[in-house]
Amino acid sequence: MDTRYSRSSGESPFTPRQSPATAIQFYHTGSRHGALSEYVVLDSRHVCIVAKAMEMPELAGLPIAGCTALCLAEKADLRHSQKILVSGAAGGVGSLVTQKVRNAVGEEGRVVAVCSREKEQLVRELGAEEVFDHRTPVPVHKLLAEKYAGDKFDTIIDAYGVQSLFDNCADFLKESGSYITVGIAFDHYTYTSMLLAVSRMLRNVLWPRLLGGTPRRYVQVASVCTLDGLQKLKDLCEDGKLRVPIDSIWDFDNVPDSYKRILNRRASGKVVVKIS
Repeated sequence: MDTRYSRSSGESPFTPRQSPATAIQFYHTGSRHGALSEYVVLDSRHVCIVAKAMEMPELAGLPIAGCTALCLAEKADLRHSQKILVSGAAGGVGSLVTQKVRNAVGEEGRVVAVCSREKEQLVRELGAEEVFDHRTPVPVHKLLAEKYAGDKFDTIIDAYGVQSLFDNCADFLKESGSYITVGIAFDHYTYTSMLLAVSRMLRNVLWPRLLGGTPRRYVQVASVCTLDGLQKLKDLCEDGKLRVPIDSIWDFDNVPDSYKRILNRRASGKVVVKIS
């Protein structure tokens, strides 16, 4: 990483004669610069120095997805011995939140995951004890209802945004439980699809039960990356409690193919672009 420093106001994590090869995480959301910029100007107050060596692909894939996973876990108010369902458990955010859930509920708790069958081994390695394949002919919400109607989940964390799962979650989520989600997945990246997703989210939050609304609490989490969040992620990784699964690493010339990998929904973990 080619890193250069300049004097700035306020507190800074850097020290005099700091090595330019120092590994860091950072966030620069709201800067209006593209995620694939070859060079970025950072506010040093938004930088977290990583003391223990981590691979650069892991560092690149950690900040935004990791902070989102932290927000999901915090809103879920995870406790020891709970039974938690994680949807989208093999994705960039889901693979991280699955580990957080496993650590929080302990060996006495139970972690159940939803992903595609080819990603089952990864999800089990991250802490899930049971995996449901969302591509089966029978809708996954029906499979969950069949098995867990009499022993419902304490909380559901949806790291992808499956509307049908929320619509039917009363069959397998406790009445006191919450449905924590990143929002609703877009069918297509168009203005129409985005507006439809927003309208569904509003309905999920505001539509009263007496008029047919889903009788469970719907909580949407916004992805907020903070220095405190980066520090927590760094500590988790250095303590061996969190790892960043890497799906693939792409050269800068193959960026369009990396986006296809994501949009085709085949990735397990993070898709990383190497800018050099």
